[in-house]
Amino acid sequence: MKDGERFWRVQLAQVPLITSEGNYARLTLDGHEPLRLRSLTYLEERLDPARCFRASRQHRINLDFIESLEPGPSGTLVARLRSGREVEMSRRQLLPRGALPEVSTALSTEATPLPRRLS
Repeated sequence: MKDGERFWRVQLAQVPLITSEGNYARLTLDGHEPLRLRSLTYLEERLDPARCFRASRQHRINLDFIESLEPGPSGTLVARLRSGREVEMSRRQLLPRGALPEVSTALSTEATPLPRRLS
């Protein structure tokens, strides 16, 4: 992929966060955020649904890069990535069952239920 004068060889499985910017998608990598001239929907079709989660209309999170989930404003959850970046999750989006068991246990002790995917 090309971003300005730089070329990136990227496997989507190694991207912690993808953010929609109109008809384009910004990939968050180690200290870089190249813009992909493809839509988020296009990239989402190529992501592993067992590992990548639609946190909101604008964000897709790789579950392997979530450090913690914390209660957010208005009953939402905030995903904190290993990089320190925080992404507020839509109340309508649900994590796959068993995706983050260690977080599920931590949240249940605080009486905050971990959302589950509806079948």
